[in-house]
Amino acid sequence: RVASGAATAGASGAVVVTSGDAAVGSSGALTIATGHAMLGAAGALTISAGASGGSGVTAGADVAIVGGAMANGASVGGAVRLLGGSSTGGASGAVLIATPAGSGAGAGGNITLTTGEASGAAASSGALTLRTGAGEALVGPVEILGGAGTTAGGNVRIVAGAATEGAGGAVGGELRAAAGKAGAGGTGGRLVLLSGGVEASTGSSGPADVGTASGGAASGALTLASGAASAPGDVVVRSGASSGASAGAVLITAGAASAASIGGSVTVAGGAATAAEATGGAVAVQGGKGAESVGGTGGGLALAGGEALGFTSCSLVYMCGTADPALSHGVSSSAFVTVTSDGRFEMLQAVRDAILLYGCARHAPLTGLGAGTVVCGADGAVTVAEAVYDAVVGAPGCRRACSGGATSVRGGASLAGAGGDMVVEGGPNTVAALSYGGGGLRLAGGDALAGSGGDVLVSSGHSAQFASGRVVVRSAHSGEFGGSGDIIVTTGDAAIAAAAGSVYIRAGDHKGTGDGGSVTIRPGASARTDVANGASLTLADAGGDARVTVTAAGGVAISAAAGEGIALDGNVSVSGTAPLRAPFRHTARTLTATGPSPLTAGLLLCDGTASVTVTISAPTAGDELHISALNGNGCVAVVDTGVDFFDGFIKTTITMAAEGDTVTLLAVSARRYVVLS
Repeated sequence: RVASGAATAGASGAVVVTSGDAAVGSSGALTIATGHAMLGAAGALTISAGASGGSGVTAGADVAIVGGAMANGASVGGAVRLLGGSSTGGASGAVLIATPAGSGAGAGGNITLTTGEASGAAASSGALTLRTGAGEALVGPVEILGGAGTTAGGNVRIVAGAATEGAGGAVGGELRAAAGKAGAGGTGGRLVLLSGGVEASTGSSGPADVGTASGGAASGALTLASGAASAPGDVVVRSGASSGASAGAVLITAGAASAASIGGSVTVAGGAATAAEATGGAVAVQGGKGAESVGGTGGGLALAGGEALGFTSCSLVYMCGTADPALSHGVSSSAFVTVTSDGRFEMLQAVRDAILLYGCARHAPLTGLGAGTVVCGADGAVTVAEAVYDAVVGAPGCRRACSGGATSVRGGASLAGAGGDMVVEGGPNTVAALSYGGGGLRLAGGDALAGSGGDVLVSSGHSAQFASGRVVVRSAHSGEFGGSGDIIVTTGDAAIAAAAGSVYIRAGDHKGTGDGGSVTIRPGASARTDVANGASLTLADAGGDARVTVTAAGGVAISAAAGEGIALDGNVSVSGTAPLRAPFRHTARTLTATGPSPLTAGLLLCDGTASVTVTISAPTAGDELHISALNGNGCVAVVDTGVDFFDGFIKTTITMAAEGDTVTLLAVSARRYVVLS
């Protein structure tokens, strides 16, 4: 035992064990070790500073183990190694570095592991490596744990080094968390980033934030990607399930723009396929299932453009174009588009009306103008630049101050085949119950508080060389027991003094020597042979002073099936330079007893068991009335007071005594019928 002397009043003596200095060679080594024990336990080795006490002493004595310094600047200082003991048959000894617990209100001591600083401009500071030893089967983990606490657990913070120079080329240190690799045929290690959980059912797990830091010029990008492979892994973003309340939501939001710029975009795209005859990845956006059989309801799906909250500095100047051609139909640069030179709303509305009612033509064979010009409306009443047209119809790359964002859903473009279809349909009903129907489909323009409501335009696709696409509006075929659905085309009612909307059905014109388009309205056929159940085609007015007018520059043809006539009821006016050639069928009524005539125009048949007296009211000029006796009992036609028959003589009564007797009357005024036959 080597010990210094004790002291009762002053400091105790020091003990110095050192090897001697060497002027030319190496100095001697110093080894402190306990002896080996062949049959027992070897003695422990303890290096410990003495305890301190007394007033004025604020810290215990330090223990310093320091590697040797190098006087030669080109060499490396001595290392310090702390190793657990080896074992020939069991586990190697552990190395424990720990501070003791603090007593009373004191805190536990810190542990700092740090490498030396580098003073040279091209030199690096020392690396810090925490690593477990290699193993043939199992390898020990590396765990960095914050301490447990009664009110708050200890934090674990891993921060890469800062770059303190302000130069543009300075880059902060990289922080990389990577699971272990595996050899051929194996599987790489899993990487799990998990917030803290709770032991009780009433608490909440901790949040997890993954993001890049804010930057003065540009913040860093954030990438979530699975590794490349012949069968690459999925990327799953999912909120937690719930056993009681609503499950957690998944919110993907682009960054806001505080300056006079555009907020960040959100793009969800399927993966590209680069191999021959391969198909690009699909994108499916779907509401959640209502999986419970009792009252389960599927979640909705909402696609909406952004709200516009501005109400000042609103103009008819559009900003078209974006940095992403996929969002702007190929427009890759931004440009201002002025719809009108004087800012009047009337011009904008005229363009919209022309587009909606008559359509537009872009190409020279139809417009007679050069590229970049669009002709809209009947007879090309409105001519606008192509950029103005795109702005007015709300192309996805165009926006206007104070206007809500557009929503565009379209099929993919194609270089050689057909473009992708777009299918929008209501959900099916898969339960065989008569009370449940399939989901509906509603296309509606936006409501307005002051201006006009939004238009709805359903248009087929344009072709630069061949025919444009067809527009088909039809109801589906019926099932075994029901009828097919109706098609109703109607405009809304009008309030106050404004006129209600009209319904236009118009075929296209031909700009060359061909024929214009036809309009065919055909009622449905029936497999039944009785006429009473055949389908009908009706043109009817709304009453009052309304009229039904059929006009054509090339004439009007109305035909019926063989053996059938054509019935024209009421005040019908037929005009034209050519004679009326159709075999019309008059409206017929039969009287079996004396009474007033139900008609002033048409065919009146007397078929009574005795003579029938028919009283005819005041006619309308142009009415044509035929009266015939169907049997030998006879028929007598009389007129009201102030009305007479004229066949060269004025009379008020005409008698048809024999079967087949017929008289034809033509009203020339409200007081007189002329007897034609």
